[in-house]
Amino acid sequence: MRLYRENFNRFSSQIRYVSTMDRNERRSAPNYTNAALVMGFINLFCLFVTLWALYGLPLVLAVAYGFHLLITRLFQHRRA
Repeated sequence: MRLYRENFNRFSSQIRYVSTMDRNERRSAPNYTNAALVMGFINLFCLFVTLWALYGLPLVLAVAYGFHLLITRLFQHRRA
């Protein structure tokens, strides 16, 4: 946090520090949408590879179809 010196009197030993939050100098938050989508894809890919290695392709297809149904229902619910 950057601090600023304000109201400094050279005859006084008191220094008042004011943070940027007190001065209403807010920066916009960074956009992490792309990073979140890429990491979500990587996690989903790792899940599918692990399921495929342990249980085979039919389970991976069933889980993918279940995710498809879940996402479709969520979007339909948000529209209503």
